[in-house]
Amino acid sequence: MDKETYRIAEWMGKYLCQGLSKEEELRFEAWLDEKAEHRRLLEQFKGRSAADDLRFLAGLDTDTAWRTQRFRKRMHTVRYLSRDIRAWAVAAIAVVAIAVLAKVALQRDEARQPIAPSGRIVLQDVAPGKNQAVLVLSDGRQVELSDGLSHTLAEVGGTAIIDEGSRGMTYRASREAGDPTVTNRLLVPKAGTYQLTLSDGTRVWVNALSELEFPVVFGENERTVTLKGEAFFEVAKDAGRPFRVRVGETVINVLGTRFNVNAYAQVKTTLLQGSVAISNGLQTKVLRPGEQAVSVDGIKVSKVNVNRVIAWKEGEFLFKSDHINEIMNEVARWYDISVVYQGNQPDRLELTGSVSRGANLSEVLDVLSFASGVSFSVQGRQVTVKFPENE
Repeated sequence: MDKETYRIAEWMGKYLCQGLSKEEELRFEAWLDEKAEHRRLLEQFKGRSAADDLRFLAGLDTDTAWRTQRFRKRMHTVRYLSRDIRAWAVAAIAVVAIAVLAKVALQRDEARQPIAPSGRIVLQDVAPGKNQAVLVLSDGRQVELSDGLSHTLAEVGGTAIIDEGSRGMTYRASREAGDPTVTNRLLVPKAGTYQLTLSDGTRVWVNALSELEFPVVFGENERTVTLKGEAFFEVAKDAGRPFRVRVGETVINVLGTRFNVNAYAQVKTTLLQGSVAISNGLQTKVLRPGEQAVSVDGIKVSKVNVNRVIAWKEGEFLFKSDHINEIMNEVARWYDISVVYQGNQPDRLELTGSVSRGANLSEVLDVLSFASGVSFSVQGRQVTVKFPENE
């Protein structure tokens, strides 16, 4: 987003909240007098609802802003990322609430003219990921799963596998006793995510580029699944049969709880509710809600922002002082792209903010570019991240 659009949006936001300085007021009035379209744009934001929302945003502290459902609803598609979160109110008013519409309105009368490229982003747009996966049955058959029509499959022992389209997949066993060696595998590709309910009632959300292997029917003494990649679990309580997640050499032991496992690089287990024990064969650590265990050269436990960890499940990219490489790794998995870097990367380029996973790639890169000063270009499914030379 260009600086002129940001400047106008900032004036408009301050105007609606009665925060313009004398100099800004004079310059804003001059801009309004330039074209009738400018005043019409202002009128779109002068209603009671818009002004109230702007004041609401201005009064939010950072942590409250992330948690507030009303905020998330208002910021449905694209949200501003700021390196200085203390400027939250101005950034939210200027960029999130106004700037996108301002940019469209200001360019409306130029629609018939060729538009010179801004130089910030040159791309072929890429649509976001969706619900999709491949289910590998016990006999080796592969079934593609998506948001399409629902259908039912049958497995060994009479277990019904109900594909409910956008609502995911559910395993319903005719009886809980069975052969736990009969397993299925759920393969979720890049640009995909999928939800399933296991035969014991445990719900699992599986993220992109991940694999979950699980018994069609759990045995009488335990419930064990194997994960590669990332998944969020809501484990059905069953004190007589502990639930275990195997991730390489790491074993997560559960009775009934909500937790996330991210094993793309290191094995990171984050607990939201209940209790889990993490073991790597040499040591065991018990987590409390809000804690994360990282399994690498031992098990290290620390407090984390759980909203950041499970944002993927809630349909968001949520960054809290994250390095741009971490952000782009997550973006790459969701949009099925590769990423290359050009120029000297700054030692510290940490970004905070949120973007809907339902947005096209261009919207995500536009926000990242504006916040960081980094340029992006897209050729096919390769994104080039170019750092400014003065960095």
